[in-house]
Amino acid sequence: AELSKALEMVDSAMRLPSVCKDLFYRSECSFLKGTCLMYQGKLQQAEMYAQYAREEAQKSGNEKQIFKAELLSVMARMSGWLQYFFLYTGYPDS
Repeated sequence: AELSKALEMVDSAMRLPSVCKDLFYRSECSFLKGTCLMYQGKLQQAEMYAQYAREEAQKSGNEKQIFKAELLSVMARMSGWLQYFFLYTGYPDS
């Protein structure tokens, strides 16, 4: 439910004239939408929005945004990394 509301808010933000004109904000909105979609399990759509975010970030030349978009792309391709993380409960004594 919270992710659905977040998607609604991002969709609303994407329609704002100030966001439409600004490459950084378009990239950030695409990144946020892709992140929400990824955690909803909509991985193909998440990858598509990661591509949008990367394209806008590359146009703006913002290296941090480019990195975030590329990271989202990798995460979407790996199912949000959910099955790749595990809890390590023991460390050997030094």
